[in-house]
Amino acid sequence: MKTLLKIALFLLLPFIAKAQQSKLDSLRNILQTATTDSARHNASYNLYLYFIEANRDSALFYVEQRLTLAKKK
Repeated sequence: MKTLLKIALFLLLPFIAKAQQSKLDSLRNILQTATTDSARHNASYNLYLYFIEANRDSALFYVEQRLTLAKKK
C-alpha cells in the first residue's frame, strides 16, 4: 500500500508543481497589469504569502512593495 501511495504521489507531483507555477504567473501578471492600487496591493500580499516559507527575500520584496503602495494613499 505504501508503494502504491508513493507511486501515485510521484506521478501527481508534476501537475501540482505546474499548478503552483500557474498561480505565481497569474499573480505576477495581475501585479504588472493592475490599474488600481488596491489590486496591486492585494497581488503583492498574495505574492508575499506565496513566498514567505520558501523564499524570504522575495517575500520581503513584495511586502515592501505593499508598504510603498499603502504609504502612497
